[in-house]
Amino acid sequence: MFLWELRRRELQAFLSIRIGLDSSIGGVAQELHEKWPELGLKYYNMCFNRDEKDNLIESDGELHSLACYCFAKKIAIVKIRVVVCVTSLITSSGSISASSSSSSSSSVSGGGGVVVVRKPFKSDFWARNFDGGVGQQFALGAPEFRCKLIEYSIVSGYKYELIKNDEFKVTAVCVNKKEENCEWCIHSCDIYESFEIKKINLTNTCGFAFKDYNHPPLTFYLVMTHILDFAIDKPSLSLGDITSFYSREYGLKISKHMSYAGKKLALTELYGDVALSYNELLWYTKELKRRDPGNCVDLQAFGYERRYTFLSDRHHGLLVNIPFVFPYSYHSFCLWHMENNLRTALSKTCGVSKYLVGLFKKCAYASTHKEFQEHVAELLNIGGDAVSNFLSRAPYDN
Repeated sequence: MFLWELRRRELQAFLSIRIGLDSSIGGVAQELHEKWPELGLKYYNMCFNRDEKDNLIESDGELHSLACYCFAKKIAIVKIRVVVCVTSLITSSGSISASSSSSSSSSVSGGGGVVVVRKPFKSDFWARNFDGGVGQQFALGAPEFRCKLIEYSIVSGYKYELIKNDEFKVTAVCVNKKEENCEWCIHSCDIYESFEIKKINLTNTCGFAFKDYNHPPLTFYLVMTHILDFAIDKPSLSLGDITSFYSREYGLKISKHMSYAGKKLALTELYGDVALSYNELLWYTKELKRRDPGNCVDLQAFGYERRYTFLSDRHHGLLVNIPFVFPYSYHSFCLWHMENNLRTALSKTCGVSKYLVGLFKKCAYASTHKEFQEHVAELLNIGGDAVSNFLSRAPYDN
């Protein structure tokens, strides 16, 4: 048990309530209405502040999580802010400042602590992704179920890990299952071509969670599903359009990298892969000949020869077979391997071997033909027959 102090800043008043694991949001609301009867006719939020972040308390699960957190941290008294929401905001200064958003409305708060209710975000409804319980089906199978899991994790603040994850079975448990013995889990599987939930427990017993809408754990595939309809209406959408779309529709921030990858997947889903689409030309020419036998169709490819570049250690098998298998390819030698080969070729009693290896490296990094020829001449002059024999087995072009 711990003591809740519910405060209304505009009235400079508070209400003390004892909260435990047997408490409910309905019971707290009833005591609030007895203290302030006018709240029964208004919409309001209850916010718990930690690390300068407001965390809304809207369900029994969040209330019990807060109780577990306070018990673990040995917190006896918790201050809860009661914020009244209205449909308009009038202040003496006329100023409006940003505030947190609730699960049923996005909002801004004014100087008096009053909140303006606006259009709810689409992400506000992600907390109800699994309201169907056992037997809830997912038409698109495991990919859809995984997306629902990510969405639920974003709005609940709790993290999970997949202990089973394939095309036919997906099982998720709380990341704190081993440390805190948290009982949260959900298991879905494919049964008679229907992917549905077989076991579910959405009660987190590992403490209080915090939602981070600035760095949500999105995936490329999830972003694609969110912006697919947007991409249909605007195929030329930019990364800035996607960022604004997420901020406006979901209340989330998204990185440019995530926006780009999601956009690429969405356009591929809508219009197919541009490179692979050329494979359809073979089918198209065959179909033309079949439909119109007298028609002459000629399909030619330009630039078919693909020139590869190989980087090797001058192994004999590679030296012999690369020109045979890939006659138009480039074949370069690894400088590190060649430096080691040069050290081996030089006499162990050679006092200038280190200098010769450094000179050989200058040859490799020479930026002009003149500079290259000067370094090679010096290398041959100092190194003598040992260097000359070594370079004879390593053509300059390589």
